[in-house]
Amino acid sequence: MMKTQHNGGWMVSTFAIVIVLIMSVTILAISTRVILSLNRGIDSYSERQAYWNAHSAVSVWESGLPFEATTTYNSVNGWDTGEIIIDSTGMKGIGKTGSDSNIVWIVELDEREEQGGGADPGTVFTFTNLDATGRTGPTTTDLYIGTPLEEAVTLNSGIQSWTVPSTGSYTIEVWGAQGGGINGQTPCANGGLGAYMKGDFNLSVEDVINILVGQIGGSTRHGGGGGGGTYVVTSDDNPLIVAGGGGGGNKGSGSSPQCYLGESGLTGTCGGNCKFSLWFRMPHEGDAAPGDGGGDKSMGGSNGYGGGGSQGGGGGGFFGNGGNGREEDMFGFGYLNGGAGGTGIWQQTPNDGGFGGGGGGARQTGYGGGGGGYSGGGGGAYWGNVGSDAFPLRSIRGNGGGGGSYNSGSDQLNLSGEQEGHGMVRITFIGQEAVPDAPAVSDLAVGDYAHGGVVFYIFDDCDPRYVPGEGHGLVCATTDQSTGIPWGSSGTLVGAMAKVIGIGQTNTTLIVASEGPGNYAAQLCDDFEDGGYFDWFLPSKDELNEMYQNKTIINATASDNGGSNFTNSIYWNSTEGGLFRAWGQSFLTGGQGGNFGKGSPNNRVRAVRAF
Repeated sequence: MMKTQHNGGWMVSTFAIVIVLIMSVTILAISTRVILSLNRGIDSYSERQAYWNAHSAVSVWESGLPFEATTTYNSVNGWDTGEIIIDSTGMKGIGKTGSDSNIVWIVELDEREEQGGGADPGTVFTFTNLDATGRTGPTTTDLYIGTPLEEAVTLNSGIQSWTVPSTGSYTIEVWGAQGGGINGQTPCANGGLGAYMKGDFNLSVEDVINILVGQIGGSTRHGGGGGGGTYVVTSDDNPLIVAGGGGGGNKGSGSSPQCYLGESGLTGTCGGNCKFSLWFRMPHEGDAAPGDGGGDKSMGGSNGYGGGGSQGGGGGGFFGNGGNGREEDMFGFGYLNGGAGGTGIWQQTPNDGGFGGGGGGARQTGYGGGGGGYSGGGGGAYWGNVGSDAFPLRSIRGNGGGGGSYNSGSDQLNLSGEQEGHGMVRITFIGQEAVPDAPAVSDLAVGDYAHGGVVFYIFDDCDPRYVPGEGHGLVCATTDQSTGIPWGSSGTLVGAMAKVIGIGQTNTTLIVASEGPGNYAAQLCDDFEDGGYFDWFLPSKDELNEMYQNKTIINATASDNGGSNFTNSIYWNSTEGGLFRAWGQSFLTGGQGGNFGKGSPNNRVRAVRAF
């Protein structure tokens, strides 16, 4: 009933009764109740305006047309122009008529089915490779018949397009594909397992999501193809979540062949390297990957670009292709370039890279292809005539590196080396309530005094110790621990030959285990205690170089906290150069060399620790 207020009491107007009767007939016909509350005197124009605005709200609602969370509709019916605002919860509309009118109307709307076909909370959409194999993707969606994806997916060159059925929050899980292995032979040469990535996302009805499900790399007698990465991407080519594929396994020929598993798909954004790329000189075969983040030969890519090729092809990244292997067309294609796998070179049993950017494997003596992913893995390499002073083996053949991953969701769970076989995507509708944003990155910076020393490196998501939303990295002591001390025993090969950031602790442990108690650089750092911390170590080659690059800010912070500057001298790191030599770096010029005698007592030491 419609009422007007005069002088503190309620009066029912004859005209209002007529309007209410008209409204009642109309509203009954459309089974939706409209209540008009007039807060001023009888005004037939305003009453008609309110009526037509309410009627428009009902019409829009019952048409089933989609609308945003709050949408403004203008009703124009000859003499009537009003503003209608509808709340998309689906229960009522609230608005006012005219900028100078006090009339307020409320429409109590019948609840209707979810927009866009709808999805109930808990509905699961599972995307597979649709029985496709090899370097190209599926060509039919017939396997989705009888599932929630029936008639909901279209294909474009193997990439699946799906329209979001309901606005709300979704959990997206993705698995990268496994790399190819060695047919019928020992499990030591299996392909690396794909990564698993999980996150929660807010999606809107009618959003189009493109999905590339990675496929397993081809297997052969010697070198498997890289596994394809799995990608979930918006229609305007922004990645939501990506899981890296595993690298191809390899097995050499001969009576005592080397045999290595493919490297696993990784949770960081960078692609992985061929197994021995951190130890030896750059291989001669193959090509580096294109782009600013393209990996060098046999090395993983970064920033969404492909891994470098060598004997095996490099895996493709999101933005760019991998590097070529020993022959043409072995590289995996980047997602934006279609995501096809690289061509393998073993004719008897195809060892192509899997769809999703897997690099092709190489023949005969056996080299794995790099895994596809957000950044591609490096292709397997060959190092001949290595020499006994660098490593006890003279001929090294490599597997493929795993692809990198990416996750922009909240409530993440990211695991390396989880998936056997083809990749997969599982999307679960949580409900209409929005999920929180992904965690913010810590604001700890290089040069801060924290965790017992001066911060000189912050782990990014390429580092194994990276945790989203948390600040982890490396600090160095505020003073030198020695002005001159030997590296270790000359003529002993410890095996601490890795150079990269994050490996210094491992190198130090190897050196101390081999050398035993004594007066040498690694032992000195291992025994060091400062600020209540006991887990100091001798930095690796690349870790020490980060200290040199940031020495000015380190010196300033150290001085402010009772420490001292670096001197213009040679400092030891924990990377071994051979039987008789180790690596050091000049803090005058920045020059690095691996030919310092292990027994030399002239080089200085500055300990570091991870936090």
